[in-house]
Parts: sequence; C-alpha cells; structure tokens
Amino acid sequence: MDKRLQHHIWSKSDDNYVRENYAHSYASCVSIGNKLGELSPRSVEARAGFLRLTRDTRAFWTDKDGKKLIDFAGKYPIAIIAKKMGRTEGSVSCKMKRLGLINRHRIDCYSLSDLVVVLGMGREKILNFIESGKLKATNNDPKERIGIRWHIEEKDLIKFIRKYPSVLQGRNVDMLWLVDILAGILPINGKNGIRE
Repeated sequence: MDKRLQHHIWSKSDDNYVRENYAHSYASCVSIGNKLGELSPRSVEARAGFLRLTRDTRAFWTDKDGKKLIDFAGKYPIAIIAKKMGRTEGSVSCKMKRLGLINRHRIDCYSLSDLVVVLGMGREKILNFIESGKLKATNNDPKERIGIRWHIEEKDLIKFIRKYPSVLQGRNVDMLWLVDILAGILPINGKNGIRE
C-alpha cells in the first residue's frame, strides 16, 4: 500500500522538523514530506498551518481604509478604486456593499459595471443581451467589447427589466438599487455615493 494513503501520526520530532524547515513554499513542503516518510506536500502544508507557521495573506479593512473608500465611491469605477487602494475588485465591491455605498460615478447613464451590480449577473451575459438587441446600449469605442465604454440609458434599462424580469437572479440583485431605478428615484444623495 502507498505510504501517502496511510494516516500519518505526527510526533513532536516531526513537528520540530516542520518548524525548522518550513519555508512558505511548495518546494519546502515536498522536501519535508519526503524526509518524514513520503507525505504529500498538502499534508505538510496543513500541518504547518496547524502549527501556525503559515502566513495570513488577508488584508483587513481599517477605519482609515473605510473612510478612503467612502471618499472614492461615486468618483471612480471599482477597478480604479481597487488599484488605488491596493486591493482586489471583489474586496472593494464587498466592502462597499457592507457600507451601503453605491458606486455610480456617472449619473446620466449606466455602465456595464453598474449593470453587473444592479442585475446580479456577469458581464458576458449582459453583453449577450446587448448584442442580441434585448438591451439597448451604445458603445463609444466599437473595437472595445468589454471595456467601460458601454452606456445604457435609464429608460432602456427600465424597458429591459420590465420586458425580461425572469433574467434577474434574485440572490445577486441589488434590490434597493433596482427598486430605486424602477420607481424613478435617484439612487444616491450626491454625497460620496452613500445610499439615503
């Protein structure tokens, strides 16, 4: 039977060897695994985590970060905010939702990124609706299919939502924003994109 399939019982000397030789790399996990009896690199990495040797790569949000985000909201697209703050777009988007922020940096029309949030669906699906003619949109740069150049007027978005309500994915839709659009209420109060 393959030794890797057998359950390994970690001894104090094994733990000490891991503490001395673990270098936060796959290569060190392979080396340690081979030395301790053909253990998988994943098994060694898990043990290093149990011994609290692994690094925590999460960047927690501070109050200063939150204030900076509130200042950027409504002024820049999420991609630019993420770059300015040194974070992922997903991290920025989630924090904005938790803070109740809306990132409408254009008042006259909606961008593709806005529709991703409002409709709760991916860019490609929205682009398919645009290309099939179900959702009317204009593109300032026809060569650029996915960029921020798409403009969807509010009246066209309302027509689309009313004509195709079944395409909305309830768990992903920003319901407050959607209701604001359908009711004709401006979704931000003009102060840093904070929902009223």
